[in-house]
Amino acid sequence: MDFRHELMDGEEFVEEMSPHPLSFLGLYLIFLYPIALGIVFVFFHEDLVSYFSNLLMIEAAGIWTTIAVWWVLLIVPAIIIALLKITWKWLALYLAITTGLTLLKIYSWVEIAHMNYILVVIGLVGLVISEYYRRQHHFYLTNQRIITELDFFGKKTRSLMYSRVNDLVVQKSFLGKWFDYGTILPITASGFGLTSDMSMAGGGVGGSLDRFGGGLGLGFGGLKGIQDARGRPYYILYGVSESERIYRKISEFIRQTENTPYLKKISSDVETLTNQKRMDQGGTESEAKEPQDNKTN
Repeated sequence: MDFRHELMDGEEFVEEMSPHPLSFLGLYLIFLYPIALGIVFVFFHEDLVSYFSNLLMIEAAGIWTTIAVWWVLLIVPAIIIALLKITWKWLALYLAITTGLTLLKIYSWVEIAHMNYILVVIGLVGLVISEYYRRQHHFYLTNQRIITELDFFGKKTRSLMYSRVNDLVVQKSFLGKWFDYGTILPITASGFGLTSDMSMAGGGVGGSLDRFGGGLGLGFGGLKGIQDARGRPYYILYGVSESERIYRKISEFIRQTENTPYLKKISSDVETLTNQKRMDQGGTESEAKEPQDNKTN
């Protein structure tokens, strides 16, 4: 996108950026896992079913035991992803995939191998969409503001003047240190750039002990909440290359913006004093000239 025709008066374009490919590694892994699971199940599903049957001390019951193991290996990681990402959309996606393929198995001729082929295809499509999503993030710096944009099934744009930035945070992952990329979060006085989210998971297992006339139960749960400098990738400078250099450049623009009102005031005061001095000098010259005119007369 060339937005230079949208620049304000006196505004100059400085630099364009986009997220580093490795900054979206977490998203890629979400779709790489179904690909890997599908391939492993195609070749080793009997060994996997036998292993989990022995582990859980249950008797393998054919195709439905295979599907049950398949569900566990998809849904448990999805719950972990949901807790780590603090969003349930990935769990919903995995549930939709497993439910859809299971129904396909029940009401059609699809075999277990075919289900895993479809799972691999879904993962590959997800990878392609993820890469396209990354490429649709565009970040721009001008001498007056930061502009972030996402053009993906719609358009989202944020424009932030340097004068509104109260703090600037740089975050680098382990890979970011090695490959020189990181996320820059501009934080405003209104709290834009600070996020608070919470997620919860729970479960339980119950049974009866008829021999002793009692019952046995087990429950577990988890709760996670955070308040941190964080934001959506399209509202911050997410995973940009040479993040420390970009950070220094933005910091310099912020410093210049902070100094501008004082410089303008100083310039205005100097101009006022200069004009006043000229007026005073003009008045003195007039007074000095008037006695000379009287003496001549």
